[in-house]
Parts: sequence; structure tokens; C-alpha cells
Amino acid sequence: MGLGIKVGYMLSGAVVIEAMFDLPGMGKLILEGVTGGDVALVQGTVLTIAIAFLAVNVIVDLLYLLVNPRIRTV
Repeated sequence: MGLGIKVGYMLSGAVVIEAMFDLPGMGKLILEGVTGGDVALVQGTVLTIAIAFLAVNVIVDLLYLLVNPRIRTV
């Protein structure tokens, strides 16, 4: 499994871990927004997490392009 996908799993697990151990963070913020009915808060945090996930995947793809010389010739 690639690094980009593992980051996605870590971000999705943040909700459970932060709620379980009462830690402050994005996961707990989403949970508070869902339980409080704050749609804008949930949309904002989900959008932020999605942008972070996309950024990590783009960085991983660019690093793979630098490491693997066979891809550069395509």
C-alpha cells in the first residue's frame, strides 16, 4: 500500500482516536460539528482534510517521478 493511501487512513482514523482519548484536533472538530448540527463547520473541516489528502498524494507522485527514472521518459 502506498504512502498517500496510508495518510488517508490516518486522517480518517483521527475522528475515532480523538473522540476516544478526548484529544483536540480536526477529528474532534468534525464530531462536534456533526453532533451540534453545524453544517458549515463539518464542510470546512472535511474540505481541509480533503485538500491535505490531495496535497500529500501529489507530493508522493512527484517524489516517485524523481525516484523512478523510467517514468520521466514517458
